[in-house]
Amino acid sequence: MTQSQTQSETQSQTQSQTQPSSQKDETNPLLDEVTFVGSGNSKNLGGAKVWMCNYCNIQYTSSYSRIHMHFFGVPGGKKPEIRRCPAILSDREKYMKLLKKVQNAEKTGVSKSLKNSIISKKLNSGSSSKKPIEQAFGLMERHAVDLKIMRGLCANGIPFNVLRNPQFHEMVTAINKAPPGYKAPSSEKARTVLLDECARDVEKDSSSIKDTWFTQGVSIVSDGWSNVKHEPLINVLAECV
Repeated sequence: MTQSQTQSETQSQTQSQTQPSSQKDETNPLLDEVTFVGSGNSKNLGGAKVWMCNYCNIQYTSSYSRIHMHFFGVPGGKKPEIRRCPAILSDREKYMKLLKKVQNAEKTGVSKSLKNSIISKKLNSGSSSKKPIEQAFGLMERHAVDLKIMRGLCANGIPFNVLRNPQFHEMVTAINKAPPGYKAPSSEKARTVLLDECARDVEKDSSSIKDTWFTQGVSIVSDGWSNVKHEPLINVLAECV
């Protein structure tokens, strides 16, 4: 009797040990992305386990839901209970690959959607629930563009006040609306064709003001100074009411 009980216990232990590993890839897709260490080799959903992220190599003690938050974050308004994976957060290609893996598992019904999962809310609510993820990468992309603009200003000695200029903002808006693959004009085109066209636009815009000079008068104002090379410069202005 004791021998049969021992055999049944051994069989049940063997089944309990092998069952999680056979289901890991299907029911818990994120378990492939972490390594369990210490005493946390059971890999079941319940309870906290000691694990290390395969991307950032940082060790944590948490449940499976925290592993999910480590890679995908928490919905807006929720307090983060674990640090986001910096390696995944900075690599959009890896992030999208991991996201698609979990999405496919949840869509097919193999893996249940977590209660507070950003991904499950995305699948259930549609495009409106995409905002937390898109916002995260949107901020990163905006910051990268801001740095490009800053470097361009510094490299060319352009004053920061140009960022307050409405024509600068018109330029940025025009670039955003430009056809895909748009490239800036060449230096040759800018100083010839485009400069002539800008001069004609200024002449056209100022023609109505020039027409009033015969009746209301105009004052010619000049100012002179020298540049850093001590070359003389003269600025001539026409002032009218």
